[in-house]
Amino acid sequence: MAPATADRVLRWLLRCIGVTLVLALPAVVMPFVWMDRIHADGLKLGPLPDAPIVSYLARTVSLMYAVHGSILIFVSLDVARYRPLIRFIAILNGCFALSALGVDLHCGMPLWWTAWEGPLILAAAVTIWSLAGYGERAQVAGNGASNE
Repeated sequence: MAPATADRVLRWLLRCIGVTLVLALPAVVMPFVWMDRIHADGLKLGPLPDAPIVSYLARTVSLMYAVHGSILIFVSLDVARYRPLIRFIAILNGCFALSALGVDLHCGMPLWWTAWEGPLILAAAVTIWSLAGYGERAQVAGNGASNE
């Protein structure tokens, strides 16, 4: 893959993931009854416990996803400049994916959840790492990967 193409795909991927994560923002202020309905009926995980810590964790995790998504969108605006940060984010996301898999297994999450969450995040992290690497090699070689 040509470095300029790799950077274009990287920008697209970072923005798609970023926008998807920012979509968690409404959950920060979502009424608890809606959260309960999604948990019980949509995810088939039973009633959501009505306890302050549950509401707090659901809202702050949603906020953290939105913050992470905003960072991905921001770094996608100049992948050449932020390439070291993008690669670091890929490493963190890979570690997160493996940790999430362990947490999912420990907590007894449904198989469909466990099979998607960690592996999907890991695949995205590896892809981001790889795409950033193509452009990095071009920069080191003096070709200066395009940042359109």
